[in-house]
Amino acid sequence: MIYRIANPNDLYDILVMKNRVKERVIKEKLPIWLNGYPLDEIIIDDINNTYGRIVELNEKIVSYAVFLPSIIEYEYYLPNLENKYSFGRVMVDDEYLGLGIGKFLISNMINEAKNKGAIGMIITADECNIKATNLYKSFGFKKIGEKQFPYAYLTVYQLIF
Repeated sequence: MIYRIANPNDLYDILVMKNRVKERVIKEKLPIWLNGYPLDEIIIDDINNTYGRIVELNEKIVSYAVFLPSIIEYEYYLPNLENKYSFGRVMVDDEYLGLGIGKFLISNMINEAKNKGAIGMIITADECNIKATNLYKSFGFKKIGEKQFPYAYLTVYQLIF
């Protein structure tokens, strides 16, 4: 598996994967990613700002997430964001579920944050997304609260290095 920064040439494959993941979320009756979130424009912005991260397996994009300084993601909503990173919009292509790809992606983002000198990470998640929250907790993320954001009411998790 290869972890790398997404580039504009990856956009089509990422958007196709995003739509498949959204269909799965609907079939699983998870009340997440509502009202069109994440819009294509958000993914395009991620990539244009070099915040998009992907995992490739056999030259195919199989996972995507946004990775950026927490101050950019949560500036108006959360305190104590200095020198911390965040990730979100985590998705794994349906055909590759259960292969440890999400774990590989998150592990690489944590290592990237450490290499950038961060002291920790802040993430948010819907509590109903048990697979995701259990994965985050397996890395040591701890629940530090809940918050209403413009797009959803989410649980906030933190990992300090």
